[in-house]
Amino acid sequence: MNTTNLTVPIFIHSNILGLISIKLLLQINIQKLIWASLIVMLLCVDNQFKTIFTGIFNISRHFKYWFVNDFLAMYL
Repeated sequence: MNTTNLTVPIFIHSNILGLISIKLLLQINIQKLIWASLIVMLLCVDNQFKTIFTGIFNISRHFKYWFVNDFLAMYL
């Protein structure tokens, strides 16, 4: 019956980790992110690249917290 007592702090903790990783990404790799987004925008003009990048985006959205944990393990 007390599952809400466990899930709420874990949810808040994972959101805080996500915000920390976003701040670190913006501080460290802002130029790389800008260049990567420009390249992705240029490649997405072609339909094949568009489907590839949307597939990668959907996969990365599902495994978002894995990438966050790997990033924190690398840089902290």
